[in-house]
Amino acid sequence: MEATGWQAHSVRGFLSGTLKRKQGLTIVSEKRDRVRRYRIPA
Repeated sequence: MEATGWQAHSVRGFLSGTLKRKQGLTIVSEKRDRVRRYRIPA
């Protein structure tokens, strides 16, 4: 969100719609220190 200035729901939509479904990438969601983080494993 900070890097793009997007709202949380926009970031989640991009991750699930574009990266996961259309590109077929695996998205990992982790929660650390009360902050949700998403990453693409190497």
